[in-house]
Amino acid sequence: MIIGENIKKIRLERGLTQSDLAEKSGIKINQISKIERGGSDPKSSTIIKIINALESDANSIFLDTQNLATNKKLELFLKDIQDLSEKDQIILLNIIEKFKIVNKVNKIEEMKQSLNTSFLDKYMNIEAPSTNENELIKTEYELEYLLNKK
Repeated sequence: MIIGENIKKIRLERGLTQSDLAEKSGIKINQISKIERGGSDPKSSTIIKIINALESDANSIFLDTQNLATNKKLELFLKDIQDLSEKDQIILLNIIEKFKIVNKVNKIEEMKQSLNTSFLDKYMNIEAPSTNENELIKTEYELEYLLNKK
């Protein structure tokens, strides 16, 4: 059950035990445990108490984030980030900036590799004209003559 999984996830993110949540929400611990395991279909009044105790919102409890589109996941992630301390937000921003740089470098390396590969493919697949050694020597002398003539 998505609701139970989300409640447990948020509870753990908040650093709460089931006992802590039971105390804050006024719901018995065995009921919290049963909801988190998906063994109970809680009443709306119970869910509201849990949401308030977790200082969360209904979307966090009801949404199946595993099946959400990436943009929606990012939107929810950004809301979670706003709850972090400024220090933690700066750390995450630095990580994202470094990830962007590494990603750009990797793309450049891939493009360089692709260019090198296509360049080599283009020139390595040219068939050499069938010539014998005497013709090559003659061509070399002709080129040397033309170069020295100028």
